[in-house]
Amino acid sequence: MMPLPDSAKTMGASVPTFLVLLAVCWLCMLGTMATWIGRAPVPGRETDRMISQAYTGGFALLVWIFLAALLLIASSKEVMPVEAGALAWFVHPISCAAALAAIAALFKPGRYWPAAIPALMPLLIAGYVVYAFYPSVQTIPVTHAAFAMWSVVVVLSLTVVPAAIALLPASGEGSVEDKPGPERDRFMARQRQQYRDEVLDKLRQSDDETKLYELVRFIQPDNPALKELLDFIHKLPNRQADAEMMLESQGDEIIRVLPDLDLQPTPQFCTAARTYLHNAVVHRQASMMGTPESFVGVEFSGGIEGIRWIAKNCGCKAELAEMEAYAREQQQDAPEVQKFLAALAEIREQK
Repeated sequence: MMPLPDSAKTMGASVPTFLVLLAVCWLCMLGTMATWIGRAPVPGRETDRMISQAYTGGFALLVWIFLAALLLIASSKEVMPVEAGALAWFVHPISCAAALAAIAALFKPGRYWPAAIPALMPLLIAGYVVYAFYPSVQTIPVTHAAFAMWSVVVVLSLTVVPAAIALLPASGEGSVEDKPGPERDRFMARQRQQYRDEVLDKLRQSDDETKLYELVRFIQPDNPALKELLDFIHKLPNRQADAEMMLESQGDEIIRVLPDLDLQPTPQFCTAARTYLHNAVVHRQASMMGTPESFVGVEFSGGIEGIRWIAKNCGCKAELAEMEAYAREQQQDAPEVQKFLAALAEIREQK
């Protein structure tokens, strides 16, 4: 049996164990983030988005706990210089706070760059710890490497500060007493104007190459720039193909806004629309836990108008029957289920 290198003996079993745990939590953090990043909260179901974001934040906390364990081991085994160790316990908490702030900043749709902060910093810190345990590969003194690594971490942490500050309500503007009156009216007017400015700014940055999925999240009844948004979307040359692609990829948002997109019910498009409805039922049935539920899914409860459009323009008798059968498997006294079944009955009568 070949003898272990001195570095591996010094490292022991604890460092590889924590590295594996760190890698698992890091992947879970990125995986959960991928389920919500860049997507606007569904109206009426904003809590779902916040819960998903909380899971990401929880995994981020675990990542930084395991990083702290690795730093503690490196310090106790004296492979990390005292100066680097002292700096670590100052910068490490800052980097953790920055990662959580970056995850919070990602709540705003259209932001992606803050994801680099929680994604990259663990690689830098864990990479340094591993580097410190292997003197044979150290081309840079471990102290200099520590200062360089922590400097990059500090810079990354500082980049999120403006976005984090923007999340805080400005004095006298971010909150108002919830009762009718001039103050509340002014507050609501400011909020609507801010939202309108954001949407119009997004449109100014868009062109004929803009994809439909980049804009559909802004199609909301309370959008003060809804007319301008729809006018722009109706001029997109590829909106028909983009909508078809979103249906084929089972995008939840497309069914909600289908009637607003000025689309043509071509045979190819109608096939994609009917397939979307069928697959949505199959996916919902597969995700059921074996007991009736009090909901039917946001793609159905929030997509009634889209289903109505498909029924009117494409015909989807078989898919309507599948959706009704699925809904009748749920709790019949649940308001969402009752509302959906009533809407399906109305759609059938209109046909």
